[in-house]
Amino acid sequence: MFGSLVTSGSDAYGDRLVFHSLRHTFITKARMAGLPTSLVQQYVGHSVTGAGVTDRYTHRYTIGKLAEVCDVVGY
Repeated sequence: MFGSLVTSGSDAYGDRLVFHSLRHTFITKARMAGLPTSLVQQYVGHSVTGAGVTDRYTHRYTIGKLAEVCDVVGY
């Protein structure tokens, strides 16, 4: 079904468009909006890495804070 919605088989960079491309686009837009990487990582289910031991002692974001990720991405 996704293939019938895509007008071209590739994006502006020549990369093949697949359903998973939507996930990449969402993450890119969220990061371009200036959201902290760790917030975006948790929202999309990636492991939160990059701050070493600090991550181990940092609490997870609240649902309200996670909602900001979705709210900043324009469609």
